[in-house]
Amino acid sequence: MKKKNEKKSEEFLAFKSAIELLEERLRFSLEAQGKSHEYLKQHLEKVWQIYYDLEARTHDLEVQVNLLTRLMTTIALENLGIDLKEFRRLIRRVEKELTNDSEIAHLESLFSLDSKHPSHENKNQKRTLRKKPNDSKKNKEDPGLNPPK
Repeated sequence: MKKKNEKKSEEFLAFKSAIELLEERLRFSLEAQGKSHEYLKQHLEKVWQIYYDLEARTHDLEVQVNLLTRLMTTIALENLGIDLKEFRRLIRRVEKELTNDSEIAHLESLFSLDSKHPSHENKNQKRTLRKKPNDSKKNKEDPGLNPPK
């Protein structure tokens, strides 16, 4: 859980530094050009507001997750009578499954096909496979294309 929180905070810090860099570049650009870009300033303020809203929402969600975790732990140990060692094994198994699922989802997103109609690609592949045996007959007739035995 701590690793995920650290990762989220690192992502927010990276996002914050990127916004600060954009803001600095915008100020430099405004000074260099001597023009007023109120439009850009307003949108930059909106981006900052969105950042702070997302940060607050993330904090609220983290608090809720922590409370739910404590509630589930209390229910499992006290009301259901699950042994502490068994409960720890169950938590480790669930964490491992979640890690595997997130890795699979990440790989699927990386290797997702952009084609809307993959069935058409399969038909084209079948056609090329049918043409290849004909090409191999030509290769057998031409001694220059076949290596010596």
